[in-house]
Amino acid sequence: DFVSVDLRPGIHAVLSTFKRSVRKDLKKAERNRVQCFYEQSCDHLDDFLEIYQSTMDRKSAEIFYYFSEDFFKALPRDVKGMFYFFYAKIDDEIVSCELVLQHGIYSHSFLGGTKQIALSSAVNPMLKYTIIQHMMSIGCEYFLLGGGYNENDGILKFKKAYAPNGII
Repeated sequence: DFVSVDLRPGIHAVLSTFKRSVRKDLKKAERNRVQCFYEQSCDHLDDFLEIYQSTMDRKSAEIFYYFSEDFFKALPRDVKGMFYFFYAKIDDEIVSCELVLQHGIYSHSFLGGTKQIALSSAVNPMLKYTIIQHMMSIGCEYFLLGGGYNENDGILKFKKAYAPNGII
């Protein structure tokens, strides 16, 4: 299965389709003062790499998922204007990140991670919500979250919480 969030109905309609647990986590993230921002540069690449690689280590990811620093540094040249680094921070510390690729009406959650110490602060739901809002604002109609490793594994369940009816 592959999960796609249909952005066309607008933010309130999309938010209403999130599972209750995600909506609860958004309120929790607000209480935890989670703030998000994005950039189309590599200004915070060191933060991204630290968080992404530690997440891959924690998840015992296959070597395929370890991209070189040069891969990321080439984004402004190779896909200029078609990538966004989104970050979530608590008290000025970046604790979660996601690289989103965008072209036309499609945006794709490509790579990301969260510091283990921040997992209980609900930073990732706020990050996803921020991404969705921004992608809508630039005219995207679909936010592609992808799938999991196996049918109904934890990764896929996590993604389905954002689009229970968006399974392809």
